Amino acid sequence: MVDHATEPCAQGRGGGCGPDIQSSGQYYHTLQTQATPAAEVTLGHSTETALGYVPAHITFKDPANQASRQTAQLASFVVSMALLREPLTEFQLFPKLSLELRLKIYRIAAYEPRLIELEHTKCDLYGHNGYQVARQSRKAPVLLQLCRESREEGVRFYEKRRFERNRRSLFPAKDEPFPPYIWFNPHADIIFFGRNTCLKTMKQVFFDNHVIPRVARLNTGRSCCDSSPSNILRALHGNTVNNGMLFQTGCKGLVEVFIVVKSNLWSRETFQITDMVGIRPATNTGRTGNEIIAHQEYRSQIDMCKSGNGDLSKWMSGNMPKIEFVSLAPKAVDNDPRGYDGIVVSVSAARGLRNQCVLQIVERDSGCLISVPDKEVEDSAEVGFWGTKRQIEAAKGLIGDRA
Repeated sequence: MVDHATEPCAQGRGGGCGPDIQSSGQYYHTLQTQATPAAEVTLGHSTETALGYVPAHITFKDPANQASRQTAQLASFVVSMALLREPLTEFQLFPKLSLELRLKIYRIAAYEPRLIELEHTKCDLYGHNGYQVARQSRKAPVLLQLCRESREEGVRFYEKRRFERNRRSLFPAKDEPFPPYIWFNPHADIIFFGRNTCLKTMKQVFFDNHVIPRVARLNTGRSCCDSSPSNILRALHGNTVNNGMLFQTGCKGLVEVFIVVKSNLWSRETFQITDMVGIRPATNTGRTGNEIIAHQEYRSQIDMCKSGNGDLSKWMSGNMPKIEFVSLAPKAVDNDPRGYDGIVVSVSAARGLRNQCVLQIVERDSGCLISVPDKEVEDSAEVGFWGTKRQIEAAKGLIGDRA
């Protein structure tokens, strides 16, 4: 049996506090000797696979057994986190692994970050102060749905949390259409304040004493309820002023903040943030002039926080959280080794790439699919890539040579 309480955590992808990969060396060694004797595995989140994009290819020995396939996909995810010089060609059935290895796989799967989207409620009692978890974010984690063993292990990491302030919270009904709670891993999951939230929503969530280590805020470029970047950071920080009253709550337990930048390459609107939506480092600053201006203000305020100047120098949650700019991206599906990435180029370079002959040459030489959206923002345009990490780097180099 694995003693999860004593194993240390290591910072992982997307802000998740991931499992200690180094302590799982025996597991990876088993993979090498039983499944991939010719493969070399690089351990730890410090490798270049911390952003994904190089998962292994696995052929299941019993594809007709749907239950075995679903369970084995968890093992596939774990192998995807390791850097392999040669892809796997087969993998033994998951139930035949030792209990210790299965528990380690469950633990790693439990630390896969999820975006949990909050939204305004349609309740006049609270207005924009009312909130609830969006319906698509209420789905239970896959670990709690696979089998009894995975669920028993999963509840060690997920806890029942209720992010809700609406009419139902005041007048609960006996017949609920769905449970009023969600399964939440505070060490990995990210509370996402999307388009249907504003400054008042964030303040109320924090005032309700929720401990949220990881918060994401969509940069909409608009100012509903005075949701300017400086006020958003003040709400996270604490010491915000509302109607003449001083609130000193801030976001309790805050460790990381993700400012979500809209991208023309791949985007999802409200009610589309499912468990298959992840994040990647942002490569642009916005899709409109207002979003770019808001991005610049975020940058300016963050620099002031880091310098220790101004009223955002001492965070109520303790140390200043890590603040990153990210964009939405699809998560890898099954054993697909490809991922999304992008760069920003000049308008002239983007127009040159829209030439089908040039685009086909770059795609042929790199093996990467490339998209060049028609939309251009302030003398620049985005170029998107869909491929493995190596293919994407090759495509970027070819485009850089032509720029």
